[in-house]
Amino acid sequence: MTRICLYARTAAGTEDHLASQRESLRAFCDSQPGWQVVVHHADRAGGTTLERPGLQAMLDLARHGRIDVLLVYGIDRLSRNARQLSVITEKLDACNVILRSATEPLDTGSPAGRMMRQMLAAFSERAAAGTLTDCTPRSQGKGI
Repeated sequence: MTRICLYARTAAGTEDHLASQRESLRAFCDSQPGWQVVVHHADRAGGTTLERPGLQAMLDLARHGRIDVLLVYGIDRLSRNARQLSVITEKLDACNVILRSATEPLDTGSPAGRMMRQMLAAFSERAAAGTLTDCTPRSQGKGI
């Protein structure tokens, strides 16, 4: 049996999507043979801070060997800061906990998954800053 921790997050002061994230995560788990949800944590906080009770509780479970996989709806639900995401995933890696996303091709149990984690983190950080479209030559006024 693979022990799963579900983690959901929505920004404070925005529409609450925690229930829909939880439903999607449970449906994803149901499609995976041998997976059993052992705990669910959620936060209503911005994705650029590590000071979230649900996140800290999940990391405690990882440290104590109580979960095998952390499942998030999308990488941006875990963090919108590439450096912080790296800190979180290093902690998970040290505890032999695999990070998976229900909506993205992310599985840190493989080298390709770890590479994808870094790319998704960079896109998430740019999107949070509102600058994702600013990196094209046309948007920079070069008219190319």
